[in-house]
Amino acid sequence: MKRVRLVNEEKMVGDKFRARGFEADKCGYPDFQIIRDGEILGFVEAKPNGGDKLKPEQERFARFCRKHGIPFLMATPGTSDDVIDEFISSFR
Repeated sequence: MKRVRLVNEEKMVGDKFRARGFEADKCGYPDFQIIRDGEILGFVEAKPNGGDKLKPEQERFARFCRKHGIPFLMATPGTSDDVIDEFISSFR
């Protein structure tokens, strides 16, 4: 897993959770928040055509979204308009 360099304050906060038996990871957040009227409606992870797979930490975020009913899409430049429109229609 790729490690992200943390500034001292971030490391200190993460350490508080690690000391309590949790993982505290900054990796895996998607490329885009989809926002309208100041509200986050969903998340998109962009991949090249031919499609990379989601990395394990990205898959973990996608599972979190699915579990909580939050729209999440892995998209490429070739993703069809129909798929984009279906994703948009899932916004509450």
